[in-house]
Amino acid sequence: MKIFSIQPLDRRRRANKLIVTILLTGFFLMLYLINPYSGFFRCRFNKLTGLECPTCGMTRSLLATARINIMDGFSHHLFGPLLFLFLLIVLLKYALELTRHKHMQINLPPGMVKYLFAGFGLAWFSLWIFRMLT
Repeated sequence: MKIFSIQPLDRRRRANKLIVTILLTGFFLMLYLINPYSGFFRCRFNKLTGLECPTCGMTRSLLATARINIMDGFSHHLFGPLLFLFLLIVLLKYALELTRHKHMQINLPPGMVKYLFAGFGLAWFSLWIFRMLT
């Protein structure tokens, strides 16, 4: 089984990738334009319950990471800089695919994606529980 494959980019995939590329570019631009201290991004879950939600600190983490303050990003939320990096890689991959008119795919063994998502979800849930207990 080939680990990496390159195929021609059909019209439907091209349109989807273009939309995602535009949305991600807008998202990254917003991260630079938003004032992180405006108080606009208050956690509604925290206001209602007094507890932190699983994403408490994520916006501040992404804003700090976008301003290349990685340590501050990790201090707000452990997964913020990782999410930023993942989205940046997706943006760069899609932009490269759109310019080369080729679909690049990593072929993982069957079921591997399911285990990766389950592991990530478990780690995120564990982090949330840990943050609530400390």
